[in-house]
Amino acid sequence: RALTVRELKKEFEIQVEEIIDAEGFAHALEEGSFDIVIIDYQLRWSNGLEISGKIKSRYPDCTVIMFTATGDEEIAVEAMKNGLDDYVLKSPKHFKRLPAAVKAAIKKAQEHQAVREAEEAFRDSEERYRQLVELSPDTIAVHSEDKIVFINPAGARLVGAANPEQLIGKPIMDFIHPDYQEIIKERVREMREAGRKAPLIEEKFIRLDGTDVDVEVVAMPFTYQGKPAVQVVARDITQRKLAEEQIKASLKEKEV
Repeated sequence: RALTVRELKKEFEIQVEEIIDAEGFAHALEEGSFDIVIIDYQLRWSNGLEISGKIKSRYPDCTVIMFTATGDEEIAVEAMKNGLDDYVLKSPKHFKRLPAAVKAAIKKAQEHQAVREAEEAFRDSEERYRQLVELSPDTIAVHSEDKIVFINPAGARLVGAANPEQLIGKPIMDFIHPDYQEIIKERVREMREAGRKAPLIEEKFIRLDGTDVDVEVVAMPFTYQGKPAVQVVARDITQRKLAEEQIKASLKEKEV
């Protein structure tokens, strides 16, 4: 033990806590105040496989290295299958390998931590985006293979659906006015081929009750659940169109 600690302290500024019995191990396991565990295989009160298993079941990300002279290849393989991070033979020529194994384990743990932090940041940003989409007053929808796979509450209201779920799986063309269907098909084809955003246009949607609604729409290529898709953002411009018609009517009256 003293030689092991000495070799490690040559390379690292560390605090070492030695566990010598089951009671001490239970206390340390409960506290969880350790970063790396180095265990022997043969212990008076247990064995390395059992100890490693308990540590990994409680702290899956904790690095555990077995440093032993009493194990064999079969034990090493079983230990690695159970989550052991490394296995180092306890012999004079292998003592120097222990610090290297610890360095590799630290690097691996840091990489795992970086991945977890990146995944957490992604989940946070994804959640913020989802909230923005859900709360948006504009329609935001995604269609893939010509069917609606996502639509926000504003989109459901726009076409007269009780909720977004009512629209999932429906053909996108069911909601495009016949006068605009060929235009939309061409826009989708160009987006798929060129991978570019389609410019803003005015068109008409068809509601579930058969009435139409004036909208302005922008669309862009998108990937949804690993499949090519199109994301659509649409805004109801009914009131604006009415205002434009009123202005035109007023101008005509003045001309007369």
